[in-house]
Amino acid sequence: MTVSSVRLPRFLTACSLALLVIAVTACSSIGLDNEKVNYKTESKVKPVALDVPPDLSQLSRDSRYALPGGTVSAAGLEQERRTATGITAPAKIADVRVERSGTQRWLVVQRPADKVWPLVREFWIENGFTYTTEKADIGLLETEWAENRAKLPQDFLRRTLGKVLDGLYSTGERDKYRTRVESLSQDSTEISISHRGMVEAYSDVSKTSTVWQARPSDPSLEAEFLRRLMIKLGSTVEQAAQSVDAPQAPPATLVSVNDKQQAILYVESYDVAWRRVGVALDRTGFTVEDRDRNQGLYFVRYVEKPDPEKQSFFNRLFSRTAESAGPVRYRILLTREGTGSRISVLNGNGDPDTSAASQRILKLLIDCGVRPAELERRLQRAGLSITDLDALFITHEHSDHVGHARSLAERHRIPLWMSDGTRRACDAHQWALEPSQLQLARDGEPVGIQDLCLHPFTVPHDAREPLQLRCTDGDRVLGVVTDLGHVSRHVVESLQHCHALMLETNHEPEWVERSAYPEFLKRRILGDWGHLSNAQSAALLTQVSHAGLRTVIAAHLSERNNHPDQARAALAQALGGQPQDIPVADPTEGSDWFEV
Repeated sequence: MTVSSVRLPRFLTACSLALLVIAVTACSSIGLDNEKVNYKTESKVKPVALDVPPDLSQLSRDSRYALPGGTVSAAGLEQERRTATGITAPAKIADVRVERSGTQRWLVVQRPADKVWPLVREFWIENGFTYTTEKADIGLLETEWAENRAKLPQDFLRRTLGKVLDGLYSTGERDKYRTRVESLSQDSTEISISHRGMVEAYSDVSKTSTVWQARPSDPSLEAEFLRRLMIKLGSTVEQAAQSVDAPQAPPATLVSVNDKQQAILYVESYDVAWRRVGVALDRTGFTVEDRDRNQGLYFVRYVEKPDPEKQSFFNRLFSRTAESAGPVRYRILLTREGTGSRISVLNGNGDPDTSAASQRILKLLIDCGVRPAELERRLQRAGLSITDLDALFITHEHSDHVGHARSLAERHRIPLWMSDGTRRACDAHQWALEPSQLQLARDGEPVGIQDLCLHPFTVPHDAREPLQLRCTDGDRVLGVVTDLGHVSRHVVESLQHCHALMLETNHEPEWVERSAYPEFLKRRILGDWGHLSNAQSAALLTQVSHAGLRTVIAAHLSERNNHPDQARAALAQALGGQPQDIPVADPTEGSDWFEV
């Protein structure tokens, strides 16, 4: 909660300072409890007007909603179905299932779309939401911005004087949901839910005013409402509960088609890619005017800002102010690429778009990297929190390395280090960062961060200016090298005398050749600017191994073209040791602590 956004009622001005402090400091957010998603209107609060983007202007009134009952129970939902007027869900429960890809999930219902639509529409109304968009012809519902009041504390003071003090409580966050109902066949329908979030932040150093800024979409909220929608559609609570956390997203890679055009290569099927792109467009707030699944086209509008340095992150993407050049029409094209898919941007006339805006659109569509919530979980597992991070170092601009570093840095004001080439490639100069946050690293120039000294060095990889790291506290040395296509003399020199080494063991070449990857992707991986095979990594290890090298960690393994046993065997042979002594960095869980 931000104090500047709250106006105290007159009769409270005589209250003690202690009471005010208790009321204000109690308004911190708490973690998501899937049984306490609460958007019910508790009272009509009129907050102080904020400088908000146009599509958030409705926050000035009635922005607090709650899920009736707070918790989900089979008996309660059954009673609701009996007493509700209008349409009710059939008793059949085996016709709803969850499908997933990465962090994205959706429902497949074995019913016609026109039978599903009224139930979905009723679902959000029952949950306390109202709509800004309701288009049955294209299967689109979008709610108003709302506050999740489950994140408010339920302390003694609030329970006792809740109605009186309601205006003092705010989470400083707002959510909205977009639901798509799409017909797959005459008797089959897909339903997807995408979340967008906003957070209230101070707009100046003096903390005298606030603005609303975008915060990352939350797949856990999307999953929670999908579970509850399954129950609405007739599933049991137990069946809905089987929709557990999704696995990490399959790799999506930004590749160069030619000198001027880029595309996203996605290794999953066309149908899965279609759904991923649709959800990604909804999460990032694009205006989708039309779509044609048979031709693989999304028709969208995108607002390009001439001077992003003077605007907040949310305004740069979605606001339509006088500074904006206005919305520009684009087409997002999906084509089959072997067993995978290719995603590219076309202009309004359907021709390949080579502008800088098209490259930014592609980067917005990639849903890779470690999400902030996942990073928090991993840090907690290691006994740390995000506040313990002194800096983020981005080695290069590829999506699986940049990931959500931008939102982390913007939200938590964490310093970012990267090369100038990486800065240009990912448009980091346009991110909403303080001037002191963005720092440039160069090959051969030491970087001091607290007690550590980082020595960046360049590597041969298909990025603008990729760097890897040699880290030391003055006593011990850790080498980190995870993305390079071949071993150069400079790499060997940079990794001498390390006491611990995290080394890329990406693939087995034969496995890549036999894979379903498109031919150009195979050539990229196996080329001199791609990734190291197990054998190449072992050869590098023989050149840098010495008596003081205590720990070698296999990292950056391909999920499809390698196996931990293969990587361990190759590195153990190079060291003359045993495979079981080689730890492997888990891409979904991270690693344990290692003593260097």
